[in-house]
Amino acid sequence: MEQSQLSAAFLWILAGGIVSLAAAYIPKFSSWFEAQAPNGRRGWMAIFLLITSVGLVALSCYEATAVVLARYVVIVCTEGGILEVIEVFVFALIGNQSTFLISPSKK
Repeated sequence: MEQSQLSAAFLWILAGGIVSLAAAYIPKFSSWFEAQAPNGRRGWMAIFLLITSVGLVALSCYEATAVVLARYVVIVCTEGGILEVIEVFVFALIGNQSTFLISPSKK
């Protein structure tokens, strides 16, 4: 598999995938998430993106998982690498929140 730089799209897809898996395999999560007010769902998605970002940095800094993670995406456990993840997080958050705003809502 080809190695690539961390991108907002990758982070967004990863966080969305985690939420989708949670909805599919954690009992009552899907109904709980859908019952949240629109602002609540936007807030939770921001939190999921943040958790994903922090998790990727943590995995890149932990020697055992850094090797596996490095096969798929480049995250360097340095100040510069962490700043890059913060930048990508901001772009992913902007994309996520703006998509939520233009998506049709159930009434």
